[in-house]
Amino acid sequence: YRLAPQAGMEIAPSLRSALEEVSKMCFGTLATDTPPPQTPIRVAPSIADLKERFEAELAPQTSTDFPATVEAFVTRLRRWKNIFQRKVDDMPDIQLLESMSRHLVELRDSDIEVFGQYFDVDGEPSPALFAKVRRVSSDVRVVRRHSGGRRLELLGSDGRVYPFVLETSVNAASQRTEERSAQLLRAVNRILLKQPQSRSRRLLVE
Repeated sequence: YRLAPQAGMEIAPSLRSALEEVSKMCFGTLATDTPPPQTPIRVAPSIADLKERFEAELAPQTSTDFPATVEAFVTRLRRWKNIFQRKVDDMPDIQLLESMSRHLVELRDSDIEVFGQYFDVDGEPSPALFAKVRRVSSDVRVVRRHSGGRRLELLGSDGRVYPFVLETSVNAASQRTEERSAQLLRAVNRILLKQPQSRSRRLLVE
């Protein structure tokens, strides 16, 4: 949407399909001739007030004046980008865990291993040597990125604090890309740790 569209260009069917999926996931929007699901789709309270306007203007399934050309569509998309950006900017930087998951709040002295401890293990791992999750931090920090993740911290049985970022995204490809990037960074760091010069200088890629 940042590029100047060609005048009169029609919207591709693939773009309409993608936007229909976004509307369905965010607002539970269905086509008028589609029967309602057995389990209603929950709309996040932070954007519930936008549901009616979004479905009227930008959801291909329900909009009565959905843009016919790319130029008109980009204009409307930019306006909605600003609407959602204001919603994001109004969100608090820190949220309470109890407002998100009662199960995580009540998690104490579990036998669950802290995630990610097997990455650098050579040979057969010994579970008894790995830290267990003692509790989850009560504060959850909002990560202001494209995926809108949440950063929480796990307190391990070894006394260390382990930070993690939880992400949800309508684009599975972006999640796979970040996963592959993390794997690449771990591989590079293992190589750096094996070299005496880089190890003595504590060189790591983050």
